[in-house]
Parts: sequence; C-alpha cells; structure tokens
Amino acid sequence: MPRLLAIGKRRRHECRSGRSCYREAQAIGKEQAPMMNIAHSIDFMPMSRAVKGYKIHPMGTHIFYGVDIED
Repeated sequence: MPRLLAIGKRRRHECRSGRSCYREAQAIGKEQAPMMNIAHSIDFMPMSRAVKGYKIHPMGTHIFYGVDIED
C-alpha cells in the first residue's frame, strides 16, 4: 500500500480536485485489496400471510415483540 499512502500525503492543491485523488486511491485500494467478497447470503422467512409485524433480524434471532396473527 505504499502508493496509497503517498496519495494520502499529497496536499489537496497537488490534485486536480479532491475527487481525483479519492478515485485514484479507490482504484489502488481495489487493485491491492487483501480480500474480496465474492458471495453473501439473502435471508428470507416463509410464513403465513396472517402473520403481521414480523421482521427478519440480521443476527438470525427471532424477536416476536410487535408480531400479531390476524384471524
């Protein structure tokens, strides 16, 4: 990451604009990234249409506060 650090040390007036330095830093970071996310899960919960107010929790737990079943 030496090139990325060099960009960070530049003064703002040395870049054509702040965005050009930022774009250059993003390209270098992407090129030299130590990891790459290649997959992620999509969570879904099959349930009856009568269940109202249930929301999927991002940690995988089930919280039933505010959940109701219509008759």
